[in-house]
Amino acid sequence: KAKDGDHFHFSRCKKVAVTIHYNNGVYSHNFPPATTITNVFKKALKHFDITDADGGVLSLFLNSACDEPLPGTDHIGSFTGYPTCSVNLYLGKKKNILG
Repeated sequence: KAKDGDHFHFSRCKKVAVTIHYNNGVYSHNFPPATTITNVFKKALKHFDITDADGGVLSLFLNSACDEPLPGTDHIGSFTGYPTCSVNLYLGKKKNILG
């Protein structure tokens, strides 16, 4: 039974093929569409042997320009659709805006 504040993600994709680019490396993995960006990010850090401390300045982005980081609570399936069921992401530094 659904409760207040519950989130649901519906997708025709059973798995999302995610490819993450970092420096000259590439990491590919299939994730369920309901996997959060935070969990994808943690898997990427582990794959690229990046410590949590060093990963604090990094984020996942939809484009190589690393303009807008993806929100950690969003589901990976919301960045693709059927029949594609895949997405390319970029691991890069968050921009520091001093105001």
